[in-house]
Amino acid sequence: MLGKNNNFKVIFSLCFVIIVDSIGISLVYPVLAPLFSIKTGGILPSTVTINMRDMLYGITMAIFPIFMFIGAPVVGELSDHFGRKKILLICLVGEAFGMLIAGISITISSLSLLLIARAFSGLMASNMPVARAAIIDISTDEDKIINISFTGLSDTLGFILGPLISGFLSDNTIAGWMGFSIPFYTAAILACINSIILVYTFKESFIAKGKKKINLFAGLVLFIAAFKHKEIKNLSIVYLLHTTAWTFYIAFITIFLVQKYNYSATHAGYFVSWIALILSIALLLIIRMAIKFFNAKQITLYSIIIIIFGVILAIHQTLIMQWISSVFIASGVGLVYSSMFTLFSNAVDKNKQGWIMGVVGAIVAVAGGIAGIMISIILPMSYIYSYYFMLIIWCIALIIYAISTFSLPK
Repeated sequence: MLGKNNNFKVIFSLCFVIIVDSIGISLVYPVLAPLFSIKTGGILPSTVTINMRDMLYGITMAIFPIFMFIGAPVVGELSDHFGRKKILLICLVGEAFGMLIAGISITISSLSLLLIARAFSGLMASNMPVARAAIIDISTDEDKIINISFTGLSDTLGFILGPLISGFLSDNTIAGWMGFSIPFYTAAILACINSIILVYTFKESFIAKGKKKINLFAGLVLFIAAFKHKEIKNLSIVYLLHTTAWTFYIAFITIFLVQKYNYSATHAGYFVSWIALILSIALLLIIRMAIKFFNAKQITLYSIIIIIFGVILAIHQTLIMQWISSVFIASGVGLVYSSMFTLFSNAVDKNKQGWIMGVVGAIVAVAGGIAGIMISIILPMSYIYSYYFMLIIWCIALIIYAISTFSLPK
């Protein structure tokens, strides 16, 4: 355990890892929607129908979390045996390579290469679970929920910057050299810079225990374990439903705005950044007020209700209502982030934090894959079906959580 004087430096360096990683993930949202929607200058031939474009968009979104499902749990386990720092550095270098390939694929208009790049990036997208585990390593029971909220805040700050950077750098009306590929090249550079900073600022927070044989099916094992583990079974079901609906919302709302309201990548980036800003406020301010009056179980319950209210508002489909409803949805998600991660962490021993973060990573990955697949199925049908899908999923999550909440750890 590190001394208190060192905690701030460690948390700062780890949060910076999360920020840069989040930038790399979030910058795809405002770029991919127009990249698949426009008939000239996109990645698909002009003869491809809108329904096929929506389907391919969903598949492209799903590829990343599917391969994250394979990589993240393995990396989480390895970080418990070889230390957090080494694993973080490997992931950052791999992420930089994946972003570079994605940029090249867009430059040469190759969908197959983009899918390969998304798959490889998914395998390397394990920085956040490992960074969270490292922060938990140096947290006490009293400050755990606050420190976890810092990781969420860093995540959302990256989600603010990522779409803004992406929207700006993809706008070739500002400069001729800008375009859809430039944000990916920029993300690759940021990942390299981040790895250098990590080398000099982060001191290992976990003592390595030795070598461990890599199990390529660790993701499946961890995912199944989440629903067999008595203390986290119901929590895992709720989190899977919640994350599926949330990931679906982010992927859906960007392409919805592009197709229905002719949003450019820049304007779509503004909207995603607005959502991330609300998330940041929830994680920085609202969570600190909430924990004075409610425990983690209660915060989760009330937050899901807030999210459902936001989705009901969004069903009207007017542009102004999308902006208003996003306040309720994003603030609720921000609160759920801190409260549910705390519940997961509290459910296991101190030496299993890497494992539980790997479990959560497996759930997030599966949810992302499901969301991408559902986008490819539901979006070509009707926009209204997409709203109903999210509403139903969050309502089911609320019901299950309300029934099982008294069996969850505080």
